[in-house]
Amino acid sequence: MRLLPRTRYGFQVMVELAMAHEEGAASLKTVTERADISAKYLEQVLALLRAGDLVRSVRGEHGGYVLGRSPADIHLSEIFAVLEGPLLSAECLKHPKSTPQCPDCMTRHVWQALQTRMMTTLASRTLQDIVKMAKPPAKGRKPRR
Repeated sequence: MRLLPRTRYGFQVMVELAMAHEEGAASLKTVTERADISAKYLEQVLALLRAGDLVRSVRGEHGGYVLGRSPADIHLSEIFAVLEGPLLSAECLKHPKSTPQCPDCMTRHVWQALQTRMMTTLASRTLQDIVKMAKPPAKGRKPRR
């Protein structure tokens, strides 16, 4: 499976916003520099994330972008669905009755199981989980495992 560039960048942006969540809005310039993404492309990704209610914009002198909810309340599956769409595009998963052999199609069961496992994995993790992994431990503390 190959992720779309917007998905990779979108996850990167969401992690950046999650790490800055308590500091307030992150400017477009700050996010582009940290994520190493062009401003024009980032605006397209942010538009998708805003449409999915995962990000909102803040106007004003200290404006920019913030998460739509707490990082602990945003599951990776939500981000994936907004940016990537359906996980697998096998025709028999989208339209089980589209081919005569579909009721007995053994590969359809494999694709369904794969899709279920991947989405379950993404749904079991939040942005907060990623932030915890990304932040270095405090001095004198061992890293989490």
